[in-house]
Amino acid sequence: MIEDVDKYFAAKAIELTAKVMSAFSILQGVGIIVGGDARWTSASYKIALTVPGAPPTWGFLILIPGVFAMIGLHRSILLSAYSFMLCSAWEFFFALAFIFSAVNDQRASLGGFWTHTALGSVYAILGATFYASKNARV
Repeated sequence: MIEDVDKYFAAKAIELTAKVMSAFSILQGVGIIVGGDARWTSASYKIALTVPGAPPTWGFLILIPGVFAMIGLHRSILLSAYSFMLCSAWEFFFALAFIFSAVNDQRASLGGFWTHTALGSVYAILGATFYASKNARV
């Protein structure tokens, strides 16, 4: 049962997950920025590419809250909470771009939709958890 989980280990699991997800968003952003247009040739990215300055815009929009989430883990739980919520929003908007691409082009894959929806959910859970515990320190 979940209530049998030791609170110390639960807090450490949340802290480690937060660090991993912060690092992931930073690396994802860098990967998008450095990878450039060549990595965005699939029909699945058609709608995402309509964002002005894409793909680097997408990269910066996930990189920046990832950096602030990481900083917040050492300085401010609220900064991390808001940053994780921004990461969550980014993932959900990115997931929506995959859906719209698939609706408009049958060659577009839905794999990105499921992946980014799952990632967005993890970020949302972290953001909500950190916001709810803003008066406590992990």
